[in-house]
Amino acid sequence: MRSSRIAAALGTTAALALGALPLSAPAQTPGAAEIGQRLGPSYAQLVNLSASPDLTTARYHVRSDPGVRLDVTRLPVAGKTYDWNERTLLETRLVAGYLRLASEIPVNGASPGRLDTRWVAYGLTAGVGARITLDDRFTLVPGFDAGVAQLENRTDYLGGAAFAQPLFDGTVFNWRSHAWLATPSAGLEWADETDVRRIEIRTRLAWSRVASFGESDPALRFRKSGGTFSVRGELTSPTNWAWFGRSPAWVLLAGHTAFLGPGRDVLGFPWISEVGAGLEWPSRASSDAPARLRVTLSGLFGPDVRGLTAGVGIEY
Repeated sequence: MRSSRIAAALGTTAALALGALPLSAPAQTPGAAEIGQRLGPSYAQLVNLSASPDLTTARYHVRSDPGVRLDVTRLPVAGKTYDWNERTLLETRLVAGYLRLASEIPVNGASPGRLDTRWVAYGLTAGVGARITLDDRFTLVPGFDAGVAQLENRTDYLGGAAFAQPLFDGTVFNWRSHAWLATPSAGLEWADETDVRRIEIRTRLAWSRVASFGESDPALRFRKSGGTFSVRGELTSPTNWAWFGRSPAWVLLAGHTAFLGPGRDVLGFPWISEVGAGLEWPSRASSDAPARLRVTLSGLFGPDVRGLTAGVGIEY
């Protein structure tokens, strides 16, 4: 059996075991339990990245294997901001996250076949954070988020791959598990504004502890850690247009996110970068309105991966 880079993170263990375990080995043998343990870091990172704001909502295409598809969606459910004192704002948030990683893993041999497999993680996270003004340009942004998620795998054994079903069903493929995650984070933001432009640079370091519970098989149990580091820059500048008496602003943005921890390459790429542009209306120069509509289009790229994302949101 050959595998893509994504399969290297999640499916290669299964591929090696196909040749290493006897066909009669049941799912609860020590070999199967060892497989579940070795995949624990990857499972934990899938849960972590489904909840991470550092992975942009988009569809990603892995160039090294056209059979690999990655869909990520994050939906803010609720959020509020409170004035703590003159220099500190408190923020609360509730966010839904969804990640789906689909791959086709060919099986070569006398009777060829393939595994059509999908890893899906989804859940809710709630968090609290602070924005602490250090001076006119720098802001410290600590935070803490906690949530629950469900992680599951759905696999179809096609053609000659059917012989693997008794070996791996319930442990490597076709299983489900719940998980909780706790994520402390810290960020530093820098902003500089003049009459003709505004520049913002934001950094964020987050480290998550993820633990499973309610597994469909005890071999799936894991308790692992993983994290992300991101840096993002934005430039906004007013245009000369006028919409309903107010001018929009151009938005140029760029960002980079690196995945950290033992499962950092579970998606097939250890980092992802983003470059994009858009419009914000009304611009800060033409209005002091507290809310602004922002529309952006960005390209995403990394090792053997490309993506495209469009965003519509309200900026406060």
